Amino acid sequence: MELVSRFIIKQINFDTLAILLSLMLVVAGFTKLGYIDLLAEKIIDKARNRRSLFLMLVFACFFSSMLVTNDVALIIMVPFAVGVLTRSGNTDSLIDVVVLQTVAANLGSMATPIGNPQNVYLFRFYGMSISQFFGAVLPYAAAAFILLFAVIFLKKGGDKSVELVSENYTEFHMNPLMTFVYAVCLIICILAVLGILNVFIVLGIVIAVILISDAKLIRRADYGLLIKFIILFILVGNLAEIPFIKDNLSKLTVGREFLCGVAFSQVLSNVPAAIMLSRFTGNGTVLLEGVNAGGLGTLIASMASMISLEYYGKTVNADKKKYVIKFTACNVLFLAVMAVVRLAKA
Repeated sequence: MELVSRFIIKQINFDTLAILLSLMLVVAGFTKLGYIDLLAEKIIDKARNRRSLFLMLVFACFFSSMLVTNDVALIIMVPFAVGVLTRSGNTDSLIDVVVLQTVAANLGSMATPIGNPQNVYLFRFYGMSISQFFGAVLPYAAAAFILLFAVIFLKKGGDKSVELVSENYTEFHMNPLMTFVYAVCLIICILAVLGILNVFIVLGIVIAVILISDAKLIRRADYGLLIKFIILFILVGNLAEIPFIKDNLSKLTVGREFLCGVAFSQVLSNVPAAIMLSRFTGNGTVLLEGVNAGGLGTLIASMASMISLEYYGKTVNADKKKYVIKFTACNVLFLAVMAVVRLAKA
């Protein structure tokens, strides 16, 4: 029984959970001060029309994910997008924007060695040079950028103007001290993501700050999402340990790194797929391409996609079935383009 318990615990990535919880609490702090609503108003004022508004929301995810990872970008930007679209009377486009934000975060994050966990792992595991890394991923990131822009540009009603809708939102209170404290917390969270600071020390600091400043904010973290991540970690870890899968991976993977990276990501998610497949092939750059492209597809292909679904599901009149249908259709489109890029590179 003790061995089983140790095996289950081993499957759980506690570092990821600690980072997610820390960021949820920091974002809750900024929301309490009214900064999220204030920033939403400023963006609505700057947007010339729906098209420019959608571009800002989607590409904020695309570029920020390169530095703070896809998970972090979505934790910050999806709730923010919900607020912006609500305040501008564009909730009819909520599913489209959140789906595109998710795709943008998953593909933008592939462009840097620190953009997502699989990049960090594979970059170190294979001892890649910077030129090898960028040579592998930049064509995909460029194709994703162009396609994201085209999808938003061609969306119907893009020329419709946007304006602030009067609602009851958090009143902005300028609090220099707490603004500074939460800003420092956000910075140390990012440093933890980059591996510079210990994630558990950072989590302890953030919890202490929240308890001292406003203990009620502890309740605002999405513990349901964290539990879902724990369940997924355990399920994925068990699948990866199935003897038949492990025994036949070498024959299957060599020469088919891209295809295997995509395929295994659909059922294991791309981080475990990267870790498992790397043991059976020396072609790290193609495997890197495969598991990054493999983040597209099913909801668990990239666990970051679960974050978007969770936040969308809590909005008023959420239609999860419609969301999943649009998410899948959009992911199939982008995955097909990534496959074309791979064929062009081969």
